[in-house]
Amino acid sequence: MNKRFDKAAFSALLKKALGTRTQKDFAAEIGLSKEHLSRLINQKLDNPPSMETIQAISRHTTTVSYEELLQAAGYIGDVSAGKVYTLPDLDETDKKLLTATILAALPQLPISWSVEKTSPGSGRDLSIQLKDCPVSAWHFHCMNHTTDTVMNTQLEANYLKLIFEELEPTEKYSLVTASASEYDKYLSRVPRNLSVNLSVILIDTVAMKVLKETLLQSNGQIKQDALKLCSF
Repeated sequence: MNKRFDKAAFSALLKKALGTRTQKDFAAEIGLSKEHLSRLINQKLDNPPSMETIQAISRHTTTVSYEELLQAAGYIGDVSAGKVYTLPDLDETDKKLLTATILAALPQLPISWSVEKTSPGSGRDLSIQLKDCPVSAWHFHCMNHTTDTVMNTQLEANYLKLIFEELEPTEKYSLVTASASEYDKYLSRVPRNLSVNLSVILIDTVAMKVLKETLLQSNGQIKQDALKLCSF
């Protein structure tokens, strides 16, 4: 038994997340059996659901937060205490939609490019090689949008990762989001000491188009006019 698992609190959050959907429909969306979901709602289980299940729940609701679910499940303490926890994985469908939108927009740019194979766990969801351009490669990292606390944690994790990222001076790295609030968060917290050609891109996943891109930082090795050649 997990003594930190607050069954009553988790049940209340599930009911809130459920909204007007039936238990059967919601269970199918989050990858659980209707019986298992019912046992969670009726406080019949002594152990919390897995992190993967909590991530799935958080992706299919806007009424409860990922942190609230983690806290009720006993995975973290008081959210206000600022404890570190695992970020929710980006849903594969969302990731494919973001990268497909980038690929659909690239032909509009006055550059020749080809897709480069990316390694699992590299943090690069899409990479392209550029031809006859001062920028030799362009890498894209797709981001989650959940709650403000998660976005802050994600921002710090992304900037920390870039410190150790193996990037050539002629390469560019872009953070991709479908959330206007997340886009604005990166504009308000620009890194000052990263020697990286770094930008943030806002995408409309419904219309499947790039709305805007802002250069956050450059390493000074490539002129601004050259960087604009491979910018949306």
